[in-house]
Amino acid sequence: MSGPIVWGLATVAGSGHDDAVNQDVAWHSSDGLLALIADGAERSRHGGEIASHVIVRTATDLYRTAPEGDFIERLVHTANSALLRLAAEDHLIGTTTLVLAHTGPSNRVRATIFGDGALLLAHSNGAIESVRPLRKYDYYFSDPAELREADAVFEALPLFIRVSILSLLPWASVGIVPRIVSLQVGSGEALILCSDGVSDVMTAHQIAAVHRGKDPEAAARAIVDRALSQGSTDDATCLVGLLV
Repeated sequence: MSGPIVWGLATVAGSGHDDAVNQDVAWHSSDGLLALIADGAERSRHGGEIASHVIVRTATDLYRTAPEGDFIERLVHTANSALLRLAAEDHLIGTTTLVLAHTGPSNRVRATIFGDGALLLAHSNGAIESVRPLRKYDYYFSDPAELREADAVFEALPLFIRVSILSLLPWASVGIVPRIVSLQVGSGEALILCSDGVSDVMTAHQIAAVHRGKDPEAAARAIVDRALSQGSTDDATCLVGLLV
């Protein structure tokens, strides 16, 4: 039997947005077994906010009707279709990134990240497991050697070119297959999900260190507060889930 996982949430709109709209949307299921953060990227006014709400609405509907099995794959496919339909109808939507953890039998977690953000498992012995994001340019490579070569080339590019590439390759596309990472969560251990408003200014070890000794709600607030104190101007969102 899984869980229960008790979740705490903190989210703050970034000071870098002209309209002060928080385009991050976080959600977890009532049973605590599914948690996600959708982080919108604005291409027009409120475009990112629309996109992130599409992801959460899709997850809510799917989880209510069929939460088992290949849930992540079905969520990605259904959400992609919804975003592409909106784009085809000339709705001014933005893109969105996704951080997701789905707990199944025996506390085995299937996790994935599309785009930016962080997903960590903080073990009771102090060890940290970190899920590698599936960056937008990764979608076009399937072989591990090709991925390593693409990473090396990409990281060598100037920042403004990297930003341009990522903005031109939204994750809403036909045929994307999520990279699923399997994690084993033990009693007293924590899953930590963050948007890039947190992970861009904090390392995995900093995030994990801040959460220790706190209940999930206090830990999420402390992580977001730390990100803001370290200069984050993006929307900053954190979900902390503790297996009790």
